[in-house]
Amino acid sequence: MAETRDLTKRHFDDLIGAYLAYCHNVKAPETYKKWAAVSMIAGALQRKVWYTTGKIWWYPNMYIFLIGERSTRKSSSSKIAVGLLRELENFDVSTAQVNTASLMRDIAEAGKLNSFEHFGKTYRFSPMYIYASEAAMVLGAMYIKGSPIDYLVDVYNCNDESHLEKPQAVRSTIAWGKQAVYNPVVNILACSTPAWLTGKLITREDVHGGFGSRITFVVHEGEYDDNDDVHVEDTVDDEVLRRKLIEDLRSIHSLVGGFASTDGWRTAMAVYNRKHKDWINEHKFQDRILAACLARKTDAAMQKMSMLLAINEGNTLVLEERHAHAAWEMLTDLEKTMPYALGDLGSNLEVKPAQDILAYLREKKATTITYQTLCRIFAKVHTAKRIREGLSNLELQGVLALDRVSSRLPNLTFTVVNVDAQNQKQR
Repeated sequence: MAETRDLTKRHFDDLIGAYLAYCHNVKAPETYKKWAAVSMIAGALQRKVWYTTGKIWWYPNMYIFLIGERSTRKSSSSKIAVGLLRELENFDVSTAQVNTASLMRDIAEAGKLNSFEHFGKTYRFSPMYIYASEAAMVLGAMYIKGSPIDYLVDVYNCNDESHLEKPQAVRSTIAWGKQAVYNPVVNILACSTPAWLTGKLITREDVHGGFGSRITFVVHEGEYDDNDDVHVEDTVDDEVLRRKLIEDLRSIHSLVGGFASTDGWRTAMAVYNRKHKDWINEHKFQDRILAACLARKTDAAMQKMSMLLAINEGNTLVLEERHAHAAWEMLTDLEKTMPYALGDLGSNLEVKPAQDILAYLREKKATTITYQTLCRIFAKVHTAKRIREGLSNLELQGVLALDRVSSRLPNLTFTVVNVDAQNQKQR
């Protein structure tokens, strides 16, 4: 007789860390692997856990895009997480091209197969996990006539409602007839190059309030150099670790219920929400595209990430102060490289000086730089005004910090803050 494992127990109190250990011999940027693990947890949870604030309900689904140049191992990082999800019972991964008809059909069909019980009632729910190892293949039709992008924007917050017994969307198609969607939840894990992202999928308007504003962009800047990586073969321990990861995912997949929150978490969230709003107000008159790119720490993102990080530790549905701090830190860390992927959405005149200055700082491995020096170096390609704007943008990204002692032209001096640390992370 096969042993029945208690699904309430978990092997790991840090599932993301365990996943990174399992991927120890996968040559890929660690940030890709970490966020693939976040998507894996979100996919396993579906819409069966939630947190309520007043009459608003939050669910831990995410739209995560791994962005980088070709050969940065985006697919290598993500396929492992998706492969583990495929081991779950009644869990489908959609890899077909997304259009309105297929999206509504598939998500409606999922509602016929999935349900959960809560307070003595049985509710249908419609989960969809979209995986695109090449975003162009799966999401390439997003902006053609009749595209599903508006529905994906709307369903990102799962309609902000509790479990409903009536369908939340009804669509009729010639081929499939009337399709009813019950309690939808969509997760997306996609891989893209910066050029395709800004050329084919994301628009300037999207970054401010459309589909792009719902996406968590995980960016690796430049090429990926794996020359220092040592090839390590799989071992018996790797297979044991894989089995334990799957068992923990099954445990997560079985969870149903609402999160409770501590006073510490609510206080921290209020502080971070105020901090985020103050930051937006401070920078809204600067480079609007860059500010929109960096404004990722929304209330929705913080709520979702807090839930995912709580589940990362175990099956206790309690949001604690450390989960708010960790969510803020992870989302802040993404902002350092985001302009690399989304900079083309802004004016080239706005973006190019900052890119050129950053390239110079990296090449020279500079620790400080003066405005006067940059004016001399870039005199033939950028005006003094554009150089000042480029410096402001790099300050905004946290790459540079102004030395207030020498804060007058032409001796304006900046300390390089993040360039070296970022390069070390990439290596």
